[in-house]
Amino acid sequence: MVPLMAKSLRELEIEYILSENHRDHDVSNKLLLMEDDVFPNLETLRIKCTPRVGRFPMELVKAISKNAPKLRSLKIQHFDDVWFDGSQTWEKLTDISIWSSLNMQQFIMEIISTPKHLCHFGLDRCVSTVSQMVGMIDALVEHKETLKALSVRFPDRSTGETASLLLHKLCNLETFTTQLQDAGTQDENILRQLPKSLPKLRIVRARDRHHNHSPYHYWLEEHLRRLRKTGKYRNLQVFVCDTWEEKEGEEKLDFDGRDEDSIEKGHLGEAVDWLYLMP
Repeated sequence: MVPLMAKSLRELEIEYILSENHRDHDVSNKLLLMEDDVFPNLETLRIKCTPRVGRFPMELVKAISKNAPKLRSLKIQHFDDVWFDGSQTWEKLTDISIWSSLNMQQFIMEIISTPKHLCHFGLDRCVSTVSQMVGMIDALVEHKETLKALSVRFPDRSTGETASLLLHKLCNLETFTTQLQDAGTQDENILRQLPKSLPKLRIVRARDRHHNHSPYHYWLEEHLRRLRKTGKYRNLQVFVCDTWEEKEGEEKLDFDGRDEDSIEKGHLGEAVDWLYLMP
């Protein structure tokens, strides 16, 4: 029965339960000994560690990948590292998402560079420094012909530090996701560096309960309205969301019909104070 189910699977979600004796229950070797192509139609593998973060089971993932010739999407969640081994598992991937995982920075450049045709990349933990961010974006630019969706956070930076980010070179990008606090300020604003042809921007709400988020929409609306007045981003749609992964029914911002004076006079000052001066 299980082999029959395995042959029809297109998406597999694994909860990797961490226990004191979890190594005794590793099934990687059994999977490696199974006949080839146990998962002939598997396209997406989601693997999450529970109940607490643990070491990424690369051997298990590699064993599944070996038996899944069509595997292209790997979504990793809640691990304290991402053990990169440079195997063909990574080469054939077109979609890589790393959520709520720590200590993977030493592998990020290789993880991005190894796939032959990277189409989607997501990372919800920011790298430590601007120079590391520059290197990560440079690595992503190598996939500019295929990269369609990008979700990233940005480290704290001082004036002028975003000038070397090459986001505008991601010419085929269709969806960009980030947090508002990571956008930067004024001339260093990340929104100014996105490709002019970008059709969809997703902004993840902050989870800081100590701040009033009412100015959030107004600042974003005003900033985008000003960009639109220059003739740029004419077709850009903006969505406000609660999760890094894209979901149906996300809130779309509609700022074309608002009264411009009311935005500028009534809310812009408050919004700027909230965004730029928040501790």
